[in-house]
Amino acid sequence: MLQRKASGSSTAAKSEQEGYDQARTRYLQGQGYRVLRFWNNDVLTNIESVLEVLVKAFASLRPSPPPSPPCLVKDGGEGAWLAGEIDE
Repeated sequence: MLQRKASGSSTAAKSEQEGYDQARTRYLQGQGYRVLRFWNNDVLTNIESVLEVLVKAFASLRPSPPPSPPCLVKDGGEGAWLAGEIDE
């Protein structure tokens, strides 16, 4: 999973914002996300470089595990399974 964040360059409450950003980054990483950060100015004026970083990041992602098999639960005791028409 990938999370992207664009940040402005305002210095108002910078240390408080940095602490919040670091905590949020740790939380997202703990949830399995990879966090990429870009400056707003780069997104607006240097989009090619930003897109290159994003393409490389997507290319490096490991594939997700295959989905779990369907649940085999009887449908009203008729012998039809929710995963398909399979008799007992």
